[in-house]
Amino acid sequence: MNFQQQRIEFNNLFKKLFIIPTAVIFFVIIILLANKKHTDSALVKQFPELKSVITLLNTNESKALELINKLRQHSPTKRDPNRQYWLHNAAAKIYQNRLQRHKAIESYKQSQLLKHNKKVAEIITTLEKEISNHQKERNQRQIYRDIRNAGIAKKLKGEVVIAYIFVNDNYWSRWSNKDRLYAMDKTKLVTQWYKKQALQYDIKNLSFETRYFFLNAKRLLSAKQIRQRDYFGHLSQELAKQQDYSSIEKWLEMITKQDKSKQVALIFHTNNNDRSFALPCRYRKQKCFYEHTQIIKKSKKERLHWPLEQTLAHEVLHLFGADDLYNIKLARDFATTDIMNYYSRKLAYDEITPVTAWAIGWQNRPKTPFVLEN
Repeated sequence: MNFQQQRIEFNNLFKKLFIIPTAVIFFVIIILLANKKHTDSALVKQFPELKSVITLLNTNESKALELINKLRQHSPTKRDPNRQYWLHNAAAKIYQNRLQRHKAIESYKQSQLLKHNKKVAEIITTLEKEISNHQKERNQRQIYRDIRNAGIAKKLKGEVVIAYIFVNDNYWSRWSNKDRLYAMDKTKLVTQWYKKQALQYDIKNLSFETRYFFLNAKRLLSAKQIRQRDYFGHLSQELAKQQDYSSIEKWLEMITKQDKSKQVALIFHTNNNDRSFALPCRYRKQKCFYEHTQIIKKSKKERLHWPLEQTLAHEVLHLFGADDLYNIKLARDFATTDIMNYYSRKLAYDEITPVTAWAIGWQNRPKTPFVLEN
C-alpha cells in the first residue's frame, strides 16, 4: 500500500470516527428535546394555564416570567407538585440566563424542596461559587453614604438636562461618527430605562433633554491623567473656552437657561477602556459645579465588562445621590438586582430597588441590613 492509499484510508477512518459520535450526540439531543416536548405537553394537558407560559417563553420572556411568578405565588404547592416544580425551574432558568444568580438559586431551591435533582443541586453550587467570585470589593465599607440633594444633580425628578461631552485627543480617545451615534443610542436607552423604573415608584414627571458636545483636548489623554486632581479643572476650562463662555458655571447657566429647577447630569466620555467613575458633590450646602462623571469606555461591548448603557446608568445615578452597593459588606445578598450592586446580562433586567430609589429622591427611607448614613 503506497502513501497515497494510506492517507485515503486514514481519512475515511477519521470520517467514520467523527461521524458516528456526532450522529449519536445528535440522536441524543433529538430524544431529549422530544422528551421535553412530551413532558411539557403532559403538563399542559393536566394544567391548561401552562399553555400560555410555554407560548410566551418562545415570544416574550419577560411576560412569561411575570406569569410564571404569578402562578408560583398563587397556587398551593401540595396540590400540584409537578406543576410547581416545573414553574420554579422555568423561573430559575430565566434568572440564570439573565445573570441574576441570587434569584436563580432561590427558585432552584424551591424546586428542590418538591423533588431533589442532582443536576439542579450542582447548578446551585456553581451559581454560589460565581456569586463568591464577584465579592472582591465587598468588605470595603459598612455604611451607605448619604449624598442626596447636593450639587447640580439633586433628585432624579422633573426636568433633567444631560450634558454629554465627547472628549477627543485624536489618539487615546478618538471619536468617529459611528462611535458617537452608538453612544447617543445608548444614552437614549438609559433615559428610557430611568423613566420605566420611575413609574414603579409613581414618579411620572421625569423628563430628559440630552445635549451633546464635542471637546478637543489640548493634550494627550490617559486613564492615569483623567484621575489626577487638576484634570476636571483643566477640562472644564477648555470646555467653557471652546463654547465661548468665561467659566463652566456660565456655560451651565446656558445649558439650563438659568432655570434653577432643572437638574444637570454632566458626563465626560473618553473613547477608551478603563474604570469609569463619578465625582458627586458631598455636601448639601455647598454650591459646587464639579459634580460629573467620567465614562472611560469604548463604544463596543466587550466580554466580561458592563455594556456602555449599564455603565452610564450606574455612574449617572451617583450624581443624583445613589451610592455603590457592591462594596458594602452587608449588601452581598441584599438588593441583588439593583444596578448599583450587581450587573445583569442586559440593562432591561436591572432595577432601581428601594434603597437606590430613596437616595435619588423617589421614595422614603427603607429598611436595610446596613447603616444608612444620616
